[in-house]
Amino acid sequence: MRQRFLGWNDFDKILAEVREQWGRNTIEFSFLVGWRFGRVSDLQWKHVYLNDNPPVIRTVNDVNTKKAPAPLPLNGRLLEIIQEQQAARDLSCPYVFHHNGRKIGNFRKAWHSACKRAGFGKIVPHEFRRSLAKNLSQAGVPVPTIMQRAGLANHERTRRWNPAGQI
Repeated sequence: MRQRFLGWNDFDKILAEVREQWGRNTIEFSFLVGWRFGRVSDLQWKHVYLNDNPPVIRTVNDVNTKKAPAPLPLNGRLLEIIQEQQAARDLSCPYVFHHNGRKIGNFRKAWHSACKRAGFGKIVPHEFRRSLAKNLSQAGVPVPTIMQRAGLANHERTRRWNPAGQI
């Protein structure tokens, strides 16, 4: 399968085709943070600290890297998404991203359908991680910050995800 980096404009076109709000918020959050799907779907309210200054998400160890990621500051659109999820919160469900009070199983079907409606081929959600690295690099964000944000363990993997050499 060919790697596909998504720029902001292409992503916005596809996101506009996602039909349900829970799906749009889950997908947009995933794209903006570059986390693996499991970390997004496992995110619980006990990890969200909206009263901190600035608001932040502190998660537990990542199952793939075996270490806790850096706290994720919430501002701009990330904070808005979390606030939208809070407004739609089902108190019987501990998960930030849910569908009718149940943990989301997978958003790939909603994503692939939106890709098709927007006129794009099949783009796997894992490409969000690569896209995040490339988009942040193009915006001038330092490599260590990109690595921390995307949960990348080493420079070699970061360079592999950006063959154009921008990282």
